[in-house]
Amino acid sequence: MSYNDFGRRLRDNLQAFPDNFFKIGEGLNGSTISDQEAIQRGYLGSAVVYTIVKRISVAIANLPIYIYDKNTGEEITSGDVHDFVYKPNDFQSFNEFWEQLVTFYELTGEGYIYNDVESVGFMGGRQVILPPQNVEINNYDSSILSNVQSYDFNNALFVKKIDPEFVMHVAMNNPTITGLQDKNGLSPLQAAQNILNASNNIEIALSEYFENRGVSALVSAAGDAGQSMQPSDQTFLQKALNRVIGGADKMNSVHVIKTPVTVQQLNASSTDMQTIENKTQLIRELSAVWGLPSVLVNDNATATYNNVKEAKKEAYSELYIPTFYKIAAAYERKFLSQFGDYCLGVKTSEIDALNPTPTERRKEAREDVKAGIITPNEARAEIGLEEINDPNMNVAGAPAKQTTQNER
Repeated sequence: MSYNDFGRRLRDNLQAFPDNFFKIGEGLNGSTISDQEAIQRGYLGSAVVYTIVKRISVAIANLPIYIYDKNTGEEITSGDVHDFVYKPNDFQSFNEFWEQLVTFYELTGEGYIYNDVESVGFMGGRQVILPPQNVEINNYDSSILSNVQSYDFNNALFVKKIDPEFVMHVAMNNPTITGLQDKNGLSPLQAAQNILNASNNIEIALSEYFENRGVSALVSAAGDAGQSMQPSDQTFLQKALNRVIGGADKMNSVHVIKTPVTVQQLNASSTDMQTIENKTQLIRELSAVWGLPSVLVNDNATATYNNVKEAKKEAYSELYIPTFYKIAAAYERKFLSQFGDYCLGVKTSEIDALNPTPTERRKEAREDVKAGIITPNEARAEIGLEEINDPNMNVAGAPAKQTTQNER
């Protein structure tokens, strides 16, 4: 494939993108994707979507989560409710369980947990995550306030009607519903379909271009027109050159011809080289759909230490923790309420991205002392140093005693 063919194919693939961009919830053919399609085309069909969802699910699953008594604030470190939360089943750890739950939630807009009390008894129920693509919500009737009669789980081998008492269902906001009887969430991929299609088209065009790039140079015998290189010399020279500079398959290979020719360097046009920028822009668009800063999804164009640090802080504050609390609220209502007034919380003090480094903490303490906000001894206590027995060190606005080398 030549540079011109590559550029032409890319432009053809992207031609419909701007016109279709704002058809939220529809594909390029105007159809709405199912949960199964969201998983197949999104998670399995796009490296970008896979990376986004993987980052979100792993980050949430590894939050420093704890259980506490809502009335006393006391952390629960043992007992029935502790085991129920941290030992969901015999096959998954707490982290694996939550990673799977969040993965389905971020891909399909829904998450289901079935507390399989029929097998092992209520207080020791085995929690199982139901794939949303296999669950159908069965209401009592079609009225606007109808409650759920059953969650019908269909795995192609059998259909199991599950009592809603034993199913936790959490759904993303869905403005396309027509009433309270519609309880399905809206997958982010419904809004991102056109961006995803454009991104996948770019990936295909890039892949085909690099796989079929062909020769990068022509080498011919020098001399008058009509003079030819001997076939044996031609074969020997071509093999020798390709051993030195040839890449995988045909990448950067050199073709040796018999007769002299005028060689023209094949360079990519500015339009063709716009491809990488287009791909970067689509990464940013897909990241925005999930609310994840694109610098955390291999968008290295503007990556610096400071903005990566701020991006991580933003991801925890605006995405990971709020998403966890939304799912946790449904989990508490459905399951933890059976044990008492228990809630799930996040120990933000244990999240490095949300807390200043020791150097930053010392700088903040020093500035607070200079501003007269805290005393020097209070500043020392904040950074983990012992109090100095000096009356001036307990006066706001007093100059702080310099720390020794051992205290730094």
